[in-house]
Amino acid sequence: MRLSLPVLTTLCVAPFLVNDLYLIWQVEYDTFVAVEIALRGSIVLLALLVPAGRRALRPVTGRPHGSIEGLGWTVAVTLAVVFAFPLRWYLPGQPLGWAPIADDHLWLVIDTAIGIPLVALSEEIVARGLVKRTLEERGWHPVWVTLASALLFGLWHWSGGFGHVVMTAAAGVVFMIAVYRTGSIWPAVVAHALIDLWLISWMDWQELLGVEAMVG
Repeated sequence: MRLSLPVLTTLCVAPFLVNDLYLIWQVEYDTFVAVEIALRGSIVLLALLVPAGRRALRPVTGRPHGSIEGLGWTVAVTLAVVFAFPLRWYLPGQPLGWAPIADDHLWLVIDTAIGIPLVALSEEIVARGLVKRTLEERGWHPVWVTLASALLFGLWHWSGGFGHVVMTAAAGVVFMIAVYRTGSIWPAVVAHALIDLWLISWMDWQELLGVEAMVG
């Protein structure tokens, strides 16, 4: 499949920007998880199958410069975002919509084991991989690359409201710093997955098991 890097990047970015429209209206949890996995899996495959995508990702998909440094950045980014993210509730703006309530054990297991890691992988491949490389090839300074990709990353989460966009963009800055410092997206991917497992999946499990305990 012959696509230029800018075209490929646009094709991979666009679904993230419109995905929240679906998220706002979807009420069935199993359908939500299935669609999320299919969408994000398709984006990952597209980025990896297109030669321009493979070339763009090659510099950042190897091992970090140092294993200890990569582990350190993973831990530092995870803790920084987990502890800072609740600040979103002190910022103006209300969520326009949210993911459906987890109401099924099987689909929550699938989301925890496959969906959440795939969210992290797809978003890092696009924001800290394709977008980064596209802007760098146009001569953008790393500071502007970091800010632009972070803003775009924040806008992908627009349904969460202004505060959610701001905090997600801030997290995007931290993720990109980790990529530049380690030379790899993997610390950011792992940190992103751990953050979502804690802020999303863990809460879903608490709510699902808590509701069942009260009913029982």
